[in-house]
Amino acid sequence: VYGISEANNNLSTEKRLEQNAVYLNLSATYRDFFTEIIYSDSAREEIHFWPSPTDGLLDEMDFLATVFGIKKKLGKDTVLKGVFRYFKSEYWREFDYFTEEFYGQEIERSTKWEAEFNLFYNPSEHFSLTLGSVYNNTDSELKLDIPSLLNLRAGHRINDVQYFSFFLEADYGFSERFKLISGFRLQKLMAFDFAYFNNPDNFIYTQGTYAGTRLEFIPRFAAIYTFGNNHIIKLLYGKAIQYPSSADMVTQKTSGYDHLEPEYIQTVELNYISRISDRLSLNLSFFHNRLDNLIATILEFDSEGNWAPRRSNSGKIISNGVELMISARPSKFLALEFSGTYQQARDQREGFENIDVAYSPDWLLHFKVSYFFNNRISLSLFGKYISPMDTLWDIAKINEDASLGGRIGSRVDGYSVFNCNFRIRNILSKGIYFNFHVSNLFNSDYLFPLNTANSGWADKGTFGNKRKFMISIGKIFH
Repeated sequence: VYGISEANNNLSTEKRLEQNAVYLNLSATYRDFFTEIIYSDSAREEIHFWPSPTDGLLDEMDFLATVFGIKKKLGKDTVLKGVFRYFKSEYWREFDYFTEEFYGQEIERSTKWEAEFNLFYNPSEHFSLTLGSVYNNTDSELKLDIPSLLNLRAGHRINDVQYFSFFLEADYGFSERFKLISGFRLQKLMAFDFAYFNNPDNFIYTQGTYAGTRLEFIPRFAAIYTFGNNHIIKLLYGKAIQYPSSADMVTQKTSGYDHLEPEYIQTVELNYISRISDRLSLNLSFFHNRLDNLIATILEFDSEGNWAPRRSNSGKIISNGVELMISARPSKFLALEFSGTYQQARDQREGFENIDVAYSPDWLLHFKVSYFFNNRISLSLFGKYISPMDTLWDIAKINEDASLGGRIGSRVDGYSVFNCNFRIRNILSKGIYFNFHVSNLFNSDYLFPLNTANSGWADKGTFGNKRKFMISIGKIFH
């Protein structure tokens, strides 16, 4: 059943989770000009929803990014920077479900180009001004061809998704100890056209236009005060927005529902930095986050009591927390680093007051211990701890007693993972290095919380990576 059969002896994940990748990164500068090219080609087998009956569900992705730019000084106080970027990606998935005869493919393609211009004006050591603008244009398409699953053939095409922004930031130092930074961004997502098809053999085809968003005002502010020679206090405020994905916008529109709007996050942070001595420093932050207009699922009921789920901008979460980072250098041979974050997040939706926020651990801890045998050879041990997490609360889940609402999976325990890295620099000649890295050094067992992608079979969670070894040899060009 579902790809598992003792008769064909395929109970193992052996040769069903293989992966390989090729990565290339080239960069160059000439006078005022610079360029960079990034290319990657990867293939990875996965278990998705159910264990695979043959070679494993296969994901392949090709990605290309090119950057061309110029940075030129226009005068004693002014610098102009212009950058053009081009991105192209293709994602291909070959499904491997249920039986060896199952066939299905998913193909996603995307191209994007972007132009950015920045003007930096710095007339004195106490004042600087930055102006900039960004424009980008994206085309994308998705095709699903899964004849083995209800003869599913569907997809969409989205053209000319245009985004424009203008930003300004000013820094002013009232004295050597007190400095203000203030800025804002204006940005807008333009209207765009889309085409949606479902089972094109039956000519179910829809075209439409998404109306775009209003012009958004996104402010930021910082006040920085230095006292003594080794202590800094910062008061920070910032706002950011996240647009819905193009696919979500199209699905919402074709379903006849209201437009999805951007999600917002506002953050206030009080930060204290202290250099206690040449060998010890401390960084302490208190933060408050407010997430509004989050895209969440709601239920709509008709006059007869029938219901259907849909997406809306109805979510709101407030979180408060503290973060501490400590760096110490007891000797020239030993370096210590520690960071810890404690956060309490609360869902503000009506009816969710006693439901913990999904995928939001209270504690997150990191540490690193490095020992330097000399200026060429080092050994590091580092790791992390993540406290227990709950899965998504699905308001449309039908329980055994016919009530609605519940977690899609079990709560996962907190876990720790330790890693190790050994590095030798300047082997044979300057710039050549050898690196030996071990992930999950103690081969610990731990689980990631269930998400919607694997909710069909892994309700207790999915296994984290086991011990992994990686050896790399390279050269750094100076």
